[in-house]
Amino acid sequence: MATFIQTSGGFLRTLKVTYWALFTGQIIFATLAFIINFHYPVEYGEFHPNDIFSYIVPMLVLSGSVGGHFISKSAIDKAKDKPSFKQKLESYKSALVIRYAMLEGPNLFCLVAYLLTSNLIFMYIAVIVMGYYLMSYPKISKLMNELDLSGAEIDQLNDSQFQLH
Repeated sequence: MATFIQTSGGFLRTLKVTYWALFTGQIIFATLAFIINFHYPVEYGEFHPNDIFSYIVPMLVLSGSVGGHFISKSAIDKAKDKPSFKQKLESYKSALVIRYAMLEGPNLFCLVAYLLTSNLIFMYIAVIVMGYYLMSYPKISKLMNELDLSGAEIDQLNDSQFQLH
């Protein structure tokens, strides 16, 4: 059986591919929802007291954004204490996936609310969340700062051919 040895460059590529795959899914769903609702009469920001989505969507988006930030920050703090560099990177990736999921889940719910109600406010909220999602792009400098890497670990991270053990 062949074994796969991951390099630090491969780790960073995997992280970025995961990020863009999750973002692309949101864009595709938002585009399809907009196309489907294009011919329906659009209610530009009209508030309906009986519309339960008007209450749920903002609470869900806010709690997902704030909760995702704090949960992933806690997971990153735990990742700092891992004994090996590979374990730190794997824990960091898990923390970022949690952060992205806590943004994507409420955002998809927001898009479903737009799809069901044709209320453009939900699409505006989804676009704002996608903008916030874009600001959480995984960068090497951010990884180094959040994990408090040592000089040797920074050198290993910058060497794209370094094999993670």
